[in-house]
Amino acid sequence: MKKKSNIHTGYAPQGFRQPSQTELSKVAALFAEGLALHQAGRLGDAETIYNQILAMHPDHFDSLHLLGVIFYQRGNHAEAVRKIDFALKRNPNSIFALNNLGAALNELQRFEEALASFDRALKARPDYADALLNRGVTLYKLKRFEEALASYDRALTVRPDYAEALSNRGNVLKELKRFEEALASYDRALMLRPDYAEALSNRGATLYELKRFEEALASYDRALSVQPDYAEALYNRGNALKELKRFEEALASYDRALIVRPDYADALCNRGINLLELQRFEEALASYDRALILRPDYAEVHYNEALCRLLIGDFDRGWEKHERRWQTGLFRSGKWNFGQPLWVGSTEIAGETILLHAEQGLGDTIQFCRYVPLVAERAARVVLEVPKPLHELMSTLAGSAQIVSRGDPLPDFDIHCPLLSLPLAFATRLETIPSKTPYLPRPKSRRLFGVIVWANTKGSELVWYGLEILGKNCRTQI
Repeated sequence: MKKKSNIHTGYAPQGFRQPSQTELSKVAALFAEGLALHQAGRLGDAETIYNQILAMHPDHFDSLHLLGVIFYQRGNHAEAVRKIDFALKRNPNSIFALNNLGAALNELQRFEEALASFDRALKARPDYADALLNRGVTLYKLKRFEEALASYDRALTVRPDYAEALSNRGNVLKELKRFEEALASYDRALMLRPDYAEALSNRGATLYELKRFEEALASYDRALSVQPDYAEALYNRGNALKELKRFEEALASYDRALIVRPDYADALCNRGINLLELQRFEEALASYDRALILRPDYAEVHYNEALCRLLIGDFDRGWEKHERRWQTGLFRSGKWNFGQPLWVGSTEIAGETILLHAEQGLGDTIQFCRYVPLVAERAARVVLEVPKPLHELMSTLAGSAQIVSRGDPLPDFDIHCPLLSLPLAFATRLETIPSKTPYLPRPKSRRLFGVIVWANTKGSELVWYGLEILGKNCRTQI
């Protein structure tokens, strides 16, 4: 955001007294002093002088505008909007004020209004690089990535050495999964500004997406050598270390991020996942609890907490929280679009036709189809929708379910339940896991499958339930 704009003196709309020449000279001198203090970072002193000017000259545009900038710099974006908007009533065509108004509106997530403000500035000056950059930021936040890319490219046409535009352009390309182009854009920014910590961190995030974890770690370390308290780089560094299975180092990196930013919910979430890898389950749960205090609706935390609770045998809360998976980015796109009600065991289903549907991979379908005979004992009729490669295998299930391959037309049904919600529906505990084997007899083709279907970890013992089609229960130690 710009800290200065053109100096406008002598402008007095109707209703204000025209200052004398002596007053105008004093205002000009005061404004020069205030501007110098502002640029030196002495915001309180600058604010005092701008208010002195406005006491003499209430319609002084630059003082009104720069008071708004001070509020922006202090993080009071609502007051910044009010002040700058008030200034624009005196000078509606100031491209600097329009740009800064848009920046403040951006912070308030009033994105459409921000775009309108940037567009007004660009109508007056189409080559205004700062407004093109800020417009790109707004479009990025609106997830209008192609338009954001075009705005950054326009800024770079005007100013080819605009490092911020190159870095932000990389961010857009990363979102578009054009990772190699994103890296090239970050590298161009870093040629101009080798100590550009944000570009280094985002470059690391792109390398992370490419699973080039060692290179990502090096990029984060470079960012942190420039800015040691960069919370996002510390968090991302932890993620890379976790992928490299350097869990103790990852934990230290998350903890450093949380020292810088104690309310960093994402770091608390991934810290919990990392602690789970270290089998420090209670600490993982404590980390998830802290994240949920900050963001009670954080679906990924609820889901990861569910996995942790299931691992330690807390099935009551584990299965309940496992239902939050549908709100996570990982599973949201796979959620059903059925109009029929969801059943998770709370009502009787005698006389009902229920659709049970696979939701994840082949292994999960094989693992949880063991509940189908239990559902068949309660419902009038069961329809089981599965991935096509499993159609023949599932036809051997007990319970007389009608098997439908995914993508084929579904028969009529009254209620439905995803397969991985059946443990909740049956209030599953360790001792009630359906463990009769083999529950999937060999299909006529006599193809053999060997799938480990259930694991429960408690202390140092790992118990595997059911190597299904081979008809064995296995028990092993870790």
